[in-house]
Order: sequence, then C-alpha cells, then structure tokens
Amino acid sequence: MNMPWVNAYLDRELSSKKQELVKSGLAEILWDVLAKEERGIYVTFSSTAGTYRAGERCHDGAVINIKYIGNFPLAKKQEITRRICGFMSQHLALDPAKIIVPFDEMASENWGRREGNYS
Repeated sequence: MNMPWVNAYLDRELSSKKQELVKSGLAEILWDVLAKEERGIYVTFSSTAGTYRAGERCHDGAVINIKYIGNFPLAKKQEITRRICGFMSQHLALDPAKIIVPFDEMASENWGRREGNYS
C-alpha cells in the first residue's frame, strides 16, 4: 500500500488540537496494522452540513474514507475498521456502530502524484 489518503467526514468541526489527535491516532493504527509511516499518510478533515443515518440526523457518526494504491487482505481491513471505530468512540464520543470505513483500492496509474511522475 502506498500513500494512503484518509478523509474524515464528521458532522462537526474539530479544533486543531483534536485534528492532531485524530491524525496521530489514525497514523498509529495504520503503522500497527500495515507498517505505514505517518510521513507517508495524507489526512484531511471534512465537516458536513448534515449527516443522516437510517433517515435520522446523526451527530455521533462519521465516515473515515481510506484511499490507497494497491490492496490488502480483508482481515487487515477488519482490524483497521475495529481500531478506528474504537479510537473515534473513545476520543470523539462517536457511536462505533455509526462509523463507516470505506476502503478505496486504486491502481497506481489512477493516482496522480509527484508532479506527474507516477513511478
């Protein structure tokens, strides 16, 4: 897996301190499970104007989208998902049952980087 991009979609704004906490926590999880160093991870935060789950307004959920080049086994995705849900529950008081972690596996030729040098 190369250069994962993690985008956290939340129904709230996070302070810089909370963003740093979440960024570091996500990096620790990816290091533990995939041996991916924090310097190789791109993290963004997006707050939504409204989030709905099962037709109801959802203030205590999130979508943590992970995009990366290549693929890895289902067991690793499950472990990452469990750990992200636990971390977000503990540090942001989110309901782990309302956190979605989609994984987007991409071919390297579909990931623009390094000023157009795809190698």
